[in-house]
Amino acid sequence: MDVQVYLSENLKKSLGNFVTLPLQRQKPYLSLGTAILKDDYGISRKSQSLTDLDKKEFLKSAYELGVLHLDTAPSYGSAERIIGETFGDENRISITSKVSRSSCYSSSVLVESVKNSLSRLNATTLDSLLLHDASVLRGESGSHIYKWMIKVKEMGLTERIGVSVYSEDELLWVKKQFPEFMNFQLPECIMNRESINSKELLRLHEVGNNLEVRSIFLQGLLLLDINLLPSFFLPVRHLFIEFWLFLATNEISALEACITYSKSIPWASGIVVGAEDKGQLLEIVRFFGSERTLDFSSLPVLPQDFLDPRRWRT
Repeated sequence: MDVQVYLSENLKKSLGNFVTLPLQRQKPYLSLGTAILKDDYGISRKSQSLTDLDKKEFLKSAYELGVLHLDTAPSYGSAERIIGETFGDENRISITSKVSRSSCYSSSVLVESVKNSLSRLNATTLDSLLLHDASVLRGESGSHIYKWMIKVKEMGLTERIGVSVYSEDELLWVKKQFPEFMNFQLPECIMNRESINSKELLRLHEVGNNLEVRSIFLQGLLLLDINLLPSFFLPVRHLFIEFWLFLATNEISALEACITYSKSIPWASGIVVGAEDKGQLLEIVRFFGSERTLDFSSLPVLPQDFLDPRRWRT
């Protein structure tokens, strides 16, 4: 993308009235995924449960570190309620929540679901509302659900609407069929890299669509010690060994490498991350502000069966 800059009178004769300069890419924002507040989330989840007080202190720490975006959903246990009790109605943060498949059977059920989320969040409106399952849009009911989501926006219950998807192809299909969806979440990570150079996603980003990258740690899998890999991943253990050798060669942690990769995605508007504790969150924020770059082209890519958590057998 370029920008035209108006020139002074002294330069007009030699250069003309305008000169085109490259427009610097805006850095993506950091969003904290609150699925981590659900005790059974993530393949590397620590066994101990967090109290409500622990969860509230965790969210406060995120805010104090400058994390002003939260991603949540009704299915994330007590997350919405904890957010509401932590921040109240002060509107200090931007919140994305979701509509589950079970709430997509009628307009009234969908609207009631959003109102219940807002009540738990102690908020009057969402920054973004996403369908949690893009597959509900396929078939005859898709056009109805689309209209109901637009209705929610027109009611002032959310600023923007969109969909959480599992692939670039799914995102492009949704956008073509339902153009008023402007917010999307899709997975992309250092061991995937399927869509990093996508011209289609970059074009959507440049015309105002908000594209958030999620699952940059593969639910914590990429942060695990190689000896702690679940048995399901043994067929691709050699690929994880290559990943760890890459980390050692470049003297970088898995956490920093994953974040560095996600920041390099040119179409990413925001990055959704999970953190197990305050210490890890502090590291994430620190690495997010780093200017370090890496060449990831030599890294292997995991087969699709091992990238999609819906297919994991653990």
